[in-house]
Amino acid sequence: MTLTITRPQKTEELQIQAHFLKTIQHTFKKEGIQGDFQMIEREVQTLVDNLQKDYNSNGQAEYHLIAKNDQSIIGTIAYGKANSIIESHLPVKKLPPEIKSVYIDPAYQGKGIGTRLFTQIISEMQNKGLATFCLDSGYTNAQRFWKNKLGDPKIVLTDYWAKDNHHLIWLNQIEDIVVV
Repeated sequence: MTLTITRPQKTEELQIQAHFLKTIQHTFKKEGIQGDFQMIEREVQTLVDNLQKDYNSNGQAEYHLIAKNDQSIIGTIAYGKANSIIESHLPVKKLPPEIKSVYIDPAYQGKGIGTRLFTQIISEMQNKGLATFCLDSGYTNAQRFWKNKLGDPKIVLTDYWAKDNHHLIWLNQIEDIVVV
């Protein structure tokens, strides 16, 4: 596999949107989320809107990276303005950027692509002088990944989505992150 991590190009927009749809559908199925297709469409639309903010601001409002195997997009990651769940529950005066939009093609999960994207986005944030980030997850499989990378979350919103389905929020200093 030839993996490259780059900034997304406007010409890749439809391919990235298809990636979002594929990975969100897979995630919902894997998580046992019994939502209708409109729920998936709203989630994908939020991701596409954030990608547009990146294109329109040249990476200032939102900043995305994509992972490609040859010309196929197999992973995404971004950072930008924290979402409303984080805003409502993280007790800090000035919210740091949120790492978000981490979606890996199901055929490539467990192969280190998420780790490579995370390492690259941390490096990009350091280069921009950022010291802190936040991250949240309501997906149980993703929560295991982030606990492994970031340790215990700062906040656990118990039974947030349903009984025994918690939402986790992390707040981390970039200098404390050990990337391998």
